[in-house]
Amino acid sequence: MTSVPYSRLKVTEQPPVHSYLACDERKLKCDRLKPCASCRSQGVLSQRTCTCTIKDDITSEPNDTREQLTTKSPKLKIERGLANTKATRCIACLSSPSGHAERNISLSSSIPTTSIVLENVLQRLLDAYCSKTENTQIQPAVLEQVASLRHSSPLICEALWAASLLIIGRSDSNPGLVSAGFLYYNKAIRLLGRLLSQLSGQLSLEALGATYLFGVIEMSTSSHTALLKHAGWALHLLQRRSPQLHQTGLGKSLFLDVRIYWVTFAILRRRRTLLATEEWLAIPWVNDKRPKDILQQLLDIASGVPSFLAELDYIMSMVNENCLSPLEMRTQQGKLNARADKTFRQLDAWKESVASAYPPGSISKSPAPYKDDFPIFQCYNPKTEVEFATHYEYPNVILAHTMCYYWALLLVISEPTPIPLHSLKPCERYTIACNICRSIRYFIYAAPKNLIYRLLFPLLIAHSVFVPGSVEMEFLRDVSNYIERHFRTAIFTSMMGSLSDVDYRELSKLF
Repeated sequence: MTSVPYSRLKVTEQPPVHSYLACDERKLKCDRLKPCASCRSQGVLSQRTCTCTIKDDITSEPNDTREQLTTKSPKLKIERGLANTKATRCIACLSSPSGHAERNISLSSSIPTTSIVLENVLQRLLDAYCSKTENTQIQPAVLEQVASLRHSSPLICEALWAASLLIIGRSDSNPGLVSAGFLYYNKAIRLLGRLLSQLSGQLSLEALGATYLFGVIEMSTSSHTALLKHAGWALHLLQRRSPQLHQTGLGKSLFLDVRIYWVTFAILRRRRTLLATEEWLAIPWVNDKRPKDILQQLLDIASGVPSFLAELDYIMSMVNENCLSPLEMRTQQGKLNARADKTFRQLDAWKESVASAYPPGSISKSPAPYKDDFPIFQCYNPKTEVEFATHYEYPNVILAHTMCYYWALLLVISEPTPIPLHSLKPCERYTIACNICRSIRYFIYAAPKNLIYRLLFPLLIAHSVFVPGSVEMEFLRDVSNYIERHFRTAIFTSMMGSLSDVDYRELSKLF
């Protein structure tokens, strides 16, 4: 009988017996067959039967659980974000039949469904941005009109949820809402990009409405760079629409509401835009039976200011590079003086024929000093003495805002230049900047939140007139901090705060 070598015999391999994770990490000899004394004393023999390696155990996540971890639902983030906020308790009270919740209801059971949460967050946004206050005389809130499209437009719906969650989340300092808002924001951006890539004709009203909502989001941030870049992007999209589409309905409401921001952006960019063309100055108002309101008439004049600033910057660059002879410099100086004089005459005519004859009334001074936490404005009188200035009162918000914008335009046209121009004197510029400061208190107390951002441009221009460290400059910084505390927006302090002094003439370099 032939013997088979031992090395050639088939040996049935026994499966390895692995130790418990806790003992393996401590490098103890412990397995299922011979547990260590510690495992026997704790009675953990039946709690774990290891049939895989430690590496396999860590990576063997169930597929369904892994998908849930990688694809977090925005709705889950919303409910988690609202769990510890006062808004959740208020919503629970409103959802109960008796009008108030029972005291013995636990917090987890009082969390409403996601759809109710979204609707209530949206309602908070509409209440803050579309509040009806006395003496406003502003057209119907555009945000409410855009919100009415959410049931028929997925893009508007996602952008609206993003705006509501981000703005309310930042206002409440709730990171859960902000995190959920960014998920909706990214989804809305992708939907808009897909819509623009498939667009062959003119830009749809749906895309313009979503762009409007993105602008509302950018205004609530503290980055003026992001806000200005968004305004430039939105103005670029407007070029894909014709003025005939803005004669009626939501198209016209959007154009009238956003026109002031587009004109302001063009002034800060110091370049001519399509808003100064005859079509965009006339066609949107063709079907109106009444003339333009006081603000829109002023914006007609302001639309021509960017082209003047562009020409001014071009001539200044030629002067700095010594590219002009004395004769050419006098010629260019005459052209600039003619442009500036024309704009001054247009503004003076507007003030005499429109602002001074405004039916609701005119500007008046406050009869008595106020006693609240609003910053006190101090300025210099003709005798160079510091005094407490009285504040201006207005018949309504639209006149207050329009006059501030009018004074800001005067300061922009009369900005100091190396070439002497027919301009305002320094004392006149100082008085105009003080007029803006004296109008701030009324505007802040009377205007709804959606109009507060219209103060940014006049305050920024007045900020450039005052001397750094002066009492007037300190007032503007205090006002910026006041707005941040009461309106939960840091865009004012980011441009006029104690740590940042932004020169509006340098903003054109961002584009």
